Amino acid sequence: DVSTKLISTLDPDELIATLIERVVQVVPGAASGLLWLHDQQGTLQLKSFYGLQAAPDPELMERLRLRPGEGLIGLIWQRGEALVVEGHGRYTEQAGRVSERTADDMRALLTQVPPSSLAVLIPLHIGKQIIGVLELFHAKPQPAIGAHDLQMLQTFADLVAGAINNAQLHAKMQAQQYRLEALGAIGTVVSMAADLDELLTNALDVILHVLETSAGMLLLHDLARGELSIAVQRGLPDRFVRRHGASGVAHSP
Repeated sequence: DVSTKLISTLDPDELIATLIERVVQVVPGAASGLLWLHDQQGTLQLKSFYGLQAAPDPELMERLRLRPGEGLIGLIWQRGEALVVEGHGRYTEQAGRVSERTADDMRALLTQVPPSSLAVLIPLHIGKQIIGVLELFHAKPQPAIGAHDLQMLQTFADLVAGAINNAQLHAKMQAQQYRLEALGAIGTVVSMAADLDELLTNALDVILHVLETSAGMLLLHDLARGELSIAVQRGLPDRFVRRHGASGVAHSP
């Protein structure tokens, strides 16, 4: 059951990467799709796709960000209402109405969208907030999509939005728990250390464990000399340690 799978997937990266394929497989007539999500810059960014003629360039996906009202995607984001666009030519013409800043990247993306009989664009709601836009493309001629059909698609899209929000909240809670555990571990080694050297060594070991890495260093600021020096390190090349053992600090008192 797709709904159960969506809700039970708690890794946001895994969920977003596979989401469009799952949606396309259960929506009658859908052959391909795009998923746009709100990012930290206050724009919509292409995060997932399925069924395109070729995968978009990752650099294009990183650059291409749409503002409210920009192109069809920005229009749906701004209005918060689903829209059906019939005809591939009409869709590409309207979707391409973007700023000069994004025009080239949008044209490149649209060339990878397979010819479709109609496109359905659906906002992803979390309460009154819109976190993204879902696009579904139907390759073969379809019966007219009525208000009831759109409402069903909107309900499903909101389930998708809820699954994304749930996974993102779960990831944030895990990260917060991880940070609290790390702070607790560092506090323990600080309280148990016999001297500064042991304190720094134990603290670095805990930090490397938390970050799941094997190399790192802690530096101390020598106010008298106005420099940072490596107090303790793990896994760094000897050449690096010799070269960067001490570094001057600008404007040091």
